[in-house]
Amino acid sequence: NLEAQVSIMQPVPVKRLEGGDEEVIRLQPQMWMPNKDGNSEQEYGESLVHRYRLASHEEADGDATETRFICRFHTLKAGKSKELSAAPQLDDIILGETLSVAPYNYELLTYRKPGSQSMLTRPESPTAKGGSGTAPHNSAVWNAMHHFRCPVPEDLVGAVKSGSSVVDDVASIYVDVVPIRTYPRDTREGYIKGVAPDKLENRFDPDLEWGRNQVLPLVEASGRWANFPI
Repeated sequence: NLEAQVSIMQPVPVKRLEGGDEEVIRLQPQMWMPNKDGNSEQEYGESLVHRYRLASHEEADGDATETRFICRFHTLKAGKSKELSAAPQLDDIILGETLSVAPYNYELLTYRKPGSQSMLTRPESPTAKGGSGTAPHNSAVWNAMHHFRCPVPEDLVGAVKSGSSVVDDVASIYVDVVPIRTYPRDTREGYIKGVAPDKLENRFDPDLEWGRNQVLPLVEASGRWANFPI
C-alpha cells in the first residue's frame, strides 16, 4: 500500500490564516482546539507560528504553492515541575516555522515522461472482474528517493551557520517535520502548477476535492517526526 508514501511526494498549496484562532473557528467550528473561545494558549497570526488551510495555486501564499510539510523549529528549556518530587519538566520554546521545499516537482516529472502512468497505480483486486491481484505499483515511484528541505528561519540562520547553537556536541535547536495529510491524487495529470487546465485530460479541482474551509490541525494534534537536531 503506497498511498501514504505517494501522497507526501505530491505537493499541495496552502494559505496562512491571518485571522488566527477566530478564523479557524469560523471556517471549522467543529475542529478540536485547546480553548474554544478564540484565546488558546498558543498565539497565532503575527507570532512565530501560523494556522493553515488547503488552497488553490492562485490563493496560496507565495512560498506555499508547492509544499507538503510544516517545519517547526524549537528549543528545549528546563522548567519547574508541578510536583516537588518529580523530575524537572522540559518546556518547548518555539523559534520559528517554515514550509518544506522540494528540489523539483515529482508529479510534474512523472507527467512529462512519455507514456508514463500516474504516480499512484493500485494493484488489481483478485475479486475484480478480470483482476489477477498481481498488477504492480508504479515501478518508477515505489523505490524512488524523496528529497525535500526545511528552510531555516532567517533569525536562526546565523546561529546555525556559525555552529554556535551546538554546545559540547549537543544541539540546542531542533525541528519537527509535520506532513500535510491529504488523499493521494491518482491521475497522471495530478495538480501541477503552471500547466494550463485545458491541456489536462482530468483537471484536479481543489475547491471540489478539499473545499475552501479545509483547515489543517494544530501541530500539537498532528502526527509528525519530532526533535531532529540541527
